[in-house]
Amino acid sequence: MMTEQSTWRRWMAVLLIAMLAPLAGCSADGDVPPGGVADGGDDGGDDGGDGGGGDGGDPTLTCVQPIGGAGATAVGDVSGLCLGCSVDNPDNAVDDDPDNFASLSIPVGLLGGTASLLLSAPDGVVYPAGNEGGATVEIPPSLLALDLLQTVSLDFVLDDTLVETVNDAALLNLSALNIQVVGGGELFALSAPATTAFDAVQINATATLASLLSGLNVYAGCGQYEEVGTAAAR
Repeated sequence: MMTEQSTWRRWMAVLLIAMLAPLAGCSADGDVPPGGVADGGDDGGDDGGDGGGGDGGDPTLTCVQPIGGAGATAVGDVSGLCLGCSVDNPDNAVDDDPDNFASLSIPVGLLGGTASLLLSAPDGVVYPAGNEGGATVEIPPSLLALDLLQTVSLDFVLDDTLVETVNDAALLNLSALNIQVVGGGELFALSAPATTAFDAVQINATATLASLLSGLNVYAGCGQYEEVGTAAAR
C-alpha cells in the first residue's frame, strides 16, 4: 500500500512540474525568455530614442562675418512717391549693441515708394562671391514670411557701385534665428547668395497695395551667414 502511494505521489509531482514548466520562462517584468519573440517594445524604445534625441533639429544660421564695428557706415534713403516713408536710426544697424536696430517705415496701401538702408563694411573689407549676405531683420508676429519676401529686396554693392539685385522671392532666403525680441517679434536672416564680390548690402522695403508690411526693423548687416549647430528648441 505504501509503495502504491509513493508511486502515485511521484506521478503527481511529475505532472505538476510539466504543467508549470511553460510559465517558468516568463518573469514578472514581462521580459521575453531566451529564444522568444519580442512584442515590439524594444523597437518602440529605439524609435522613441531616435525621435527624442535625433540630431537636435535643423541647422540654424548665424552671422560669421558681420557688417559693423569701427569704420562701418549706414545710410538710409527714401525713393519714389513715398509720402510717410522714413529710415530712422540707421547707425543702430552697424553699432556694437545687438539690441539696437534701424527702422524702415512704409505706409500700408501705398504703391511704389521704397525705403532703403545701405550697410557698408569698413574700408578694405570685401566679401567674396558665393557668400550668403544679407541682414538680420525682425518680423512681427502678425506678418507672414511670404508678405515680407514679396515686399523686400537685397542689393549687393562694391566700391559704391551696384553689382547685383535680388528681388525675386524665390531667390531670397528667410531663416529663423530662434531669437525672440521684445513685443513678440522674431529675428530672421534675410539673405541671398551673392554671385559677385561685395562690400555693402542694401535692404529695400517697397510699398505695395497688397502688402501688410508697414515697417521693418533691421538689427545688423551680414557679409556671410553660415549653418552652425542645430536649431534651438522652440
